[in-house]
Amino acid sequence: MSNFNLFNVFLQRWGAQAAGKPFSTATSDLMPVRLTGKLEGQPAMIKITRDLDERIGGQVLQWWAGDGAAHVYALDPDSGALLMERATGSRDLLRMALEGEDDAATTCICRALEQLHSNRPSAPPDNLRPLSDFFESLAPMAQQEGGLMAECALVANELLRDQRDQVVLHGDAHRGQ
Repeated sequence: MSNFNLFNVFLQRWGAQAAGKPFSTATSDLMPVRLTGKLEGQPAMIKITRDLDERIGGQVLQWWAGDGAAHVYALDPDSGALLMERATGSRDLLRMALEGEDDAATTCICRALEQLHSNRPSAPPDNLRPLSDFFESLAPMAQQEGGLMAECALVANELLRDQRDQVVLHGDAHRGQ
């Protein structure tokens, strides 16, 4: 479990107050906060990541500028720490899907992805990893397992060879947390 000391410098730097206990995921430490100053009371989240892909993801989140994604209020370039918008409210996509509103939950996800994949006024961050990097482990697995894995590797290779209209993909669109 994270401790408050990890967040102190960012709480002070960004004029935020803790609004809950810090918690950890496999890649990051997070703390719900409330903003002070001109955004007084606005719910936000501080995210301090230990993962390179998550740091790059923070830069992409900032580039998306709140259009289909959480707004980034601040990003520390040295640590990759983010101060970002925090979702509030009682609507939960997983709960919707489990309680018979799967079409509505899927529509929400599709609308957000449509916004994320729309044209942007500026180029994306230049340190993004190519899609092929995420499939590097597929070939050895396909060779070892055969069957469906081999078929997946063939399809992936064909699609990766014939890429068009390359866009930044959100690698984590789902109904759960």
